[in-house]
This record gives sequence, C-alpha cells and structure tokens, in this order.
Amino acid sequence: MSPSGLCYNKLIVGAIIFHPTSTPTKLLLKHAAHETAFLNVFEIPDSRVDDTDATILHSLKREVREETGMEVETVTAAVESFSYAVEKSVWAGDERMVLREMSLQLNFGCEVAGGEFCVNP
Repeated sequence: MSPSGLCYNKLIVGAIIFHPTSTPTKLLLKHAAHETAFLNVFEIPDSRVDDTDATILHSLKREVREETGMEVETVTAAVESFSYAVEKSVWAGDERMVLREMSLQLNFGCEVAGGEFCVNP
C-alpha cells in the first residue's frame, strides 16, 4: 500500500549502471520525442516486473539486456525506492474517465559485463 493509502498497480525495477572507468559515470536513457509518455525524459533503465519473471532480479537483468544489450554481472546494492502515480484519460462511450495507476519502483546499483554501452541493440 502506498503512503497515500492506495494499492500499487505495478511493480517496477530500475538499474543504476555504473560504467567501470577511472571517472565513474551512470547510464541514463532518453525516451524518444515520439513516445506517448515521458517524451524526452532521461531516466535509468527500468521496467515493469512481468508475471513470467522468476524473481525481481531476473526482471532487472532482463530489462537491462533488452534496453542496453549489456548483461548484469553483479547487483551491488539496493538503492532508495520510490512510488509514483500516472493518470490517463479514457473514454467509455460519451463519458470521460480518469484512470490512476500507482507504481512502486525498486532500484538497484549494478555492474555489467563488458564495458561498452549499446543502446537500442
């Protein structure tokens, strides 16, 4: 249950990927300008935990691989989680309804195998 008393509709995992260089850097991905939500927003690789994911960490590894082409080698830490709400309008006949989804995002620090970032593999 969220701090506002609403139930969560989605569980999200996020990966804070540190690039192993002499000056540590983090990978952020940018949503495309043509996307319907969060266009042009920078964020860490993240995704919904699917029912078919065996564990939350399996979901984390899958998402990093899908979004960057990299393999999570080690999860180094759990990082502060947060919750957020997304509202969208839908029409049911002549009536406009506002749907509200509450999400809980669990974030993890990760090290990846290899050193090359490959966005949109």
